Amino acid sequence: MRREIGSAIKIAVIYAVVAGCWILFSDMAVSLLAPTHQQLAWMQTIKGWFFVAVTALLLFMLVMRSLRKVRDAYDLDGLTGLLSRSSFKQQLFRLSEELSETQVLMVCRLDIDSFGTLNQTVGSDRADEFLRALAGELKKHYTAQDIICRLPPDEFVISRAFNSDELIAKEALTIEKIFRNVAAKQKHELTCSIGVAGYPSDTDDADDLMEAANAALREAKRTGNRICFHNKQLAQAERQRSDLLKELKVALTNESLSLVYQPKYSADKLRITGVEVLVRWHHPYHGTISPAIFVPLAEENGLSRILSEFVVTKVAKELPATGLLGNAIPHVSINISATEFNSAQAMENLYDFIQSQAQLAPYVRIEITETATLNDIGKSSALIRSLRDRGLSFSVDDFGTGYTSLAMLKDVTVDEIKIDRSFVAVIDSDSRARTIVSAVIAMASNFRIDVVAEGVETEAQLNTLREMGCKQVQGYYLAHPMPIKALVEHLEVAQTHATKNNPTQPYSSTPNF
Repeated sequence: MRREIGSAIKIAVIYAVVAGCWILFSDMAVSLLAPTHQQLAWMQTIKGWFFVAVTALLLFMLVMRSLRKVRDAYDLDGLTGLLSRSSFKQQLFRLSEELSETQVLMVCRLDIDSFGTLNQTVGSDRADEFLRALAGELKKHYTAQDIICRLPPDEFVISRAFNSDELIAKEALTIEKIFRNVAAKQKHELTCSIGVAGYPSDTDDADDLMEAANAALREAKRTGNRICFHNKQLAQAERQRSDLLKELKVALTNESLSLVYQPKYSADKLRITGVEVLVRWHHPYHGTISPAIFVPLAEENGLSRILSEFVVTKVAKELPATGLLGNAIPHVSINISATEFNSAQAMENLYDFIQSQAQLAPYVRIEITETATLNDIGKSSALIRSLRDRGLSFSVDDFGTGYTSLAMLKDVTVDEIKIDRSFVAVIDSDSRARTIVSAVIAMASNFRIDVVAEGVETEAQLNTLREMGCKQVQGYYLAHPMPIKALVEHLEVAQTHATKNNPTQPYSSTPNF
């Protein structure tokens, strides 16, 4: 903004100097050239109109330049110079209108795998350099008749007309080869996922072509295949997904979702140190729908805020009414999506909403995945620091699954980390996993960060974690997630068990809710 103000001041000063000089010296020249008052008045009029014309021309040029910059900012991606999403859609519609009866219009969506990790390991400047290099190679390969756009942060979309579906398949391989060549030149070990769809072979509506390609891209990421083409099975899955999304919106509106709570325990005495809140959806026709299905669905369709607020509201109704919050339950962990966490404004809104629940707010701990913090550790650290200064605590879930876990531990100040269950599952059989867990526990202890080992399913795992000095544990060996009524009963029985029996053994298992 300072640069723009400086430029505006320079233009204003230059204009003032030029205009002042023009008025002064033109008046002198006119006085010398006009022998009579009548000629002087006539020349002054001409001089005035000339000044107005020149000023209007300069103003026109400045306005046009500004409007062109505004249009370019709207139409083009600022980093790569490729089309923006809105411009791409307009051009895609144009291409579909110009398509002959024998042609097929391809849309190919390329997504860079683990781009957030690249950003963190080599820095944003080199990551941006890679994006520009890839954009440059794509521009070289395609003509002015084709359209290419970038969808920030790490996705590219290409559209071109072909005479057959076979040529589209070859083109997808060519695009992948371009990507691999750029990655090799830049010396980055990167892979990409590609989703491809065609019009009218895969959809009758050009407007749906982008979404069809996106469905293929999701399938490529889900299966681990590099390239996935849209087909009838995917189309059917997308229709089911669309129906499920509509039903999820209804479920959020009429509060058809429910909550369960999974306790965390101290490893030595097995006293409850907190609970984690999990969302469940019992569909009237489809039965229990896994959170692994509906939570990403909510996140991808802009429902993360509504889902988070639903959870906070329901917890605020259920837990304070038990009288256990703050006593038997020191804190409540609430999971939020990476999308929500990576938006500073969304986090501010969530913080305000939590604060509006006065009885619950002091005990809330926000739980985020490690990969969410890796998108930009600098921003993550600043955001967490800001919210922690205002009393909100943070836990990092799935710790150890990211490529830069140690950097995260060094740079991001959180209250708790949860060692991923993939390490705990093999802790008695894999010496490397055991070494990693031991190192994480030691480092977290030095940083005064609480450690929770999640996914504890056997007594042997519990004992090994105790020997390593792990202070807190969570898992099915200790307790399954349970509704609020079962949680109250669990706490009452657990307290009696801890008083009368061996406090180092779990008193019972709980049914899986």
